[in-house]
Amino acid sequence: MSIDIDHPLAPYFYYDNYEHDFTFNYMRSASNFFPPRLGLVPSLLFLNSYLCISLCFGFFAYAGSIRIFKFFYHYYPAYKREIALAAIYIPSVCFWSAGLLKDPICFGAIGFILYGALNVFVRKVNIISSIFLIIICGLLIYIIKVYILLAFILAMTIWLFAETNKLIKDSTLRTIFSLLTFIFSITIAFYY
Repeated sequence: MSIDIDHPLAPYFYYDNYEHDFTFNYMRSASNFFPPRLGLVPSLLFLNSYLCISLCFGFFAYAGSIRIFKFFYHYYPAYKREIALAAIYIPSVCFWSAGLLKDPICFGAIGFILYGALNVFVRKVNIISSIFLIIICGLLIYIIKVYILLAFILAMTIWLFAETNKLIKDSTLRTIFSLLTFIFSITIAFYY
């Protein structure tokens, strides 16, 4: 949805109570309208309570941070406290996971995608539900902040290549696969 100058709502987005502050371009992006659209469901359920809407967004982000914790705990079980501190208890995680913003949606969706990919490609459990979560959360990030999804896909691709590389028993083949992966990555990055 894009608002043009002739739209009846356009005058409400012209200025933000500051002199010469033209904020209308902020509302030209459809992704800026998406968090309020997602907030419509909890708004109807909880009678327009901003606190309840923020709690719903915060619960989603917190569920994603728990999935991030589970992902790293799968690989480093000896560092349970450190991972919990970094993934769950850091104040910025709590701060950016509150409110009717894009950030809690993206933060939670990243956690669900990461844990879903772990279930599908490594653990091979709950494959159907994990694929469903990956698709839904990927669409959320694509609609809201596509650059996060692009960077995350690159990081996940490197992780999946490393996981595949661990499965190769022969060291010569592993070295060849690593070299080809590196060349392929540089080529893709150059054209990307």
